[in-house]
Amino acid sequence: MELAGASPRAVFCRVGCVLLRPAWYSARSRAVTRENGAGNGVGNDGEDAPYGAVLGEIPAEILELSESCRQFALSAVGVELDYDVETLPVLDEYLRMANAGLKDRPEAAPVVTRAVAAYFGEVVRRRMDGFWRHREDPNDEWHLCARRALLSMSPLGVVLDVMAKSTEHDGPTGELRLAPDDQRLADERLARLPPVSEEEYDLLSTRQEVIETVYETLRDRLKAEGRESLVFEESDYDDE
Repeated sequence: MELAGASPRAVFCRVGCVLLRPAWYSARSRAVTRENGAGNGVGNDGEDAPYGAVLGEIPAEILELSESCRQFALSAVGVELDYDVETLPVLDEYLRMANAGLKDRPEAAPVVTRAVAAYFGEVVRRRMDGFWRHREDPNDEWHLCARRALLSMSPLGVVLDVMAKSTEHDGPTGELRLAPDDQRLADERLARLPPVSEEEYDLLSTRQEVIETVYETLRDRLKAEGRESLVFEESDYDDE
């Protein structure tokens, strides 16, 4: 079965819902400037360097979980994960195997899902220059927030969506959280994506491509509006 190009937005974007305020109107959103006067992740010509520099530190809990995921995958698949996006198909294979095994050991599900979510989130963070933000909620959830665009997500929610092959589960949502105007822009861009099969769509490697497409779309908009030097901080995500 083929899914139309609009399918990714059905999972990742809450169409019509105001999830985040437009933080670039806030004084807390500031231009990023290095000591030499160059913007963070910006080359000599003023354009973004490929995906910019990785900022911030990995929370100890995320590091421990993501390193556990590397060990799990190495033991199960025999291939070492190295936080490179090109190895996400290996993570997909490990998750497929682990998901099948969890039918007999459901008590292990929280360990597996959180480990995979931490690793997946860290791969995404390094690609889009983001930071981790802990949310005090029943899911004890870590969110990933972008610095160079107003975009956040729950990696755990994405992993649970993929494992369930549905958004109907007891965990957090895997949808991207965007400002209203950015949602419309993301909808338009995602609607132009080529069709993918259901099997392809339920892969973390495919989800990463969708996230990156949305991120790059938002970055292009900021550059077109002359706001490419803005950086978003944790306080800009307070209204989630």
